[in-house]
Amino acid sequence: MSNFSGNIELQPTTVALSGRTILTDVSFKAGAGDVHCVIGPNGSGKSTLLRVLTGDIPVDGLTYDNFEVKTLNTALRAKYRSVMRANVRPDFSYSVSDVVSWSLLTNSADSLGPGSTKDRVLDVLTQVGIADLAERPVTQLSTGQLTKVNIAAVLLQNASIIFADEPEAALDPVARVEAWQLLTSGTATAVIATHSLDLVLEFATHVTAIKDGCILYSRPIGELSMNELKSVYL
Repeated sequence: MSNFSGNIELQPTTVALSGRTILTDVSFKAGAGDVHCVIGPNGSGKSTLLRVLTGDIPVDGLTYDNFEVKTLNTALRAKYRSVMRANVRPDFSYSVSDVVSWSLLTNSADSLGPGSTKDRVLDVLTQVGIADLAERPVTQLSTGQLTKVNIAAVLLQNASIIFADEPEAALDPVARVEAWQLLTSGTATAVIATHSLDLVLEFATHVTAIKDGCILYSRPIGELSMNELKSVYL
């Protein structure tokens, strides 16, 4: 992991895309090691907020440990944060091992020797339970298997911040809990957009609720009940 501690701060920001305002005066703050969940109805702005926080939508006032994110090049961003996007599937028949190895900005998983990229890829595939799929083309995977490939890539990158957009959506009841355990069990700061309020209660340290592009609240999980979480969707 990089020496970056994992603090995130977004100053009040409004975001308009294609002439339509998506987020209005939103702000965000997460401390090192937090598991910060973003909840809200479909179309509320969760995914857009995540894209702002990852730097994919450049804005002023977003910092990682006081580094202005929009000044960081792609390689430096990859050093500081990993991003698990929903249902990312390459169009060509690359192997699972090759796709996972891309998170290290290497060309393939074919390097040899102890501690090599190939060994590290196999280790993370074992962690997520798909080592047997290492040489299978990603075009032949189910959506659930592909989700596990994307989790493996995040783990291999070993960044100080993990961003994930509904990482449990395509998984069975057991695998969805295991996915969150893998994404939140290390020392990285995790920011997860989700509808799974049961997992929020189990894993989150903080929750930001968003509706109609506005932040309703951002609070520690200990201050929130299931009924308060549900009320965001009413």
